[in-house]
Amino acid sequence: MPDTPSYDVNAVWDDPFDRPPERRAEVRFEIRLKIKIAVEVADSDRPLVGIARIQNISTQGVYCLTKHRLTVGQEVRLQFFTRGCPTDSGIAKQIYGTGRVVRVDPVDKRRSKVALQFDKNLSENIEFAIFADYLRSVSGIQSPS
Repeated sequence: MPDTPSYDVNAVWDDPFDRPPERRAEVRFEIRLKIKIAVEVADSDRPLVGIARIQNISTQGVYCLTKHRLTVGQEVRLQFFTRGCPTDSGIAKQIYGTGRVVRVDPVDKRRSKVALQFDKNLSENIEFAIFADYLRSVSGIQSPS
């Protein structure tokens, strides 16, 4: 009888078909919502203001479609409109904060999808957390328990 190889059943196995672990601290969920963004412009004392369309969001960041030409590392001012939230939630009609561009994915000559990481003025803001939880509830994603 030939020798049968022995296998270490406890060995670490790297399966190329396994999904990589989620790198984000918070789960993102898809929602379609408009936000206002503003960026500083060289040679101007006024920011460039426009609309971005959210693709997905979490309490830590957002992925959105915009016509702004943004670059990685650039600071962006954000304004979220909370219309539609229950009036008893106690949050303001608008929530303001800042974030930084962490990725830019060009869509065409005029538009890009950008990933923004929120600064602490949003990521640690209880009103924004309540708003994000409301958005999660209307998107159909259950909150982690």
